[in-house]
Amino acid sequence: MDSKCCLGPERARLFLSHQSKFHGYPKPRPYHQGQIMWHFPPTPKQLGATGCVFVTGVALIAVGTHLSYANVAPQQARTEARRQFLKDYLRKKLDKEW
Repeated sequence: MDSKCCLGPERARLFLSHQSKFHGYPKPRPYHQGQIMWHFPPTPKQLGATGCVFVTGVALIAVGTHLSYANVAPQQARTEARRQFLKDYLRKKLDKEW
């Protein structure tokens, strides 16, 4: 080996021989399905903030669902009136022509 190599003799041998895919560096551990890599555990303050954001999201979805169901009757009434008007209009038009 060349003495000017910056890798060191053992790593240079591994690098040049291509025996290791990672060239002497430790291989990364495989993740299991659904496993999350935490660099550090969350603090109680962060857990509290996460809980607040989650509860706020659930509350917003619940309010939106309630408002959607509360306003469905007037929309159904308008749709039914429009459908009936169109039905009567077409019946009058087609009866006159035939």
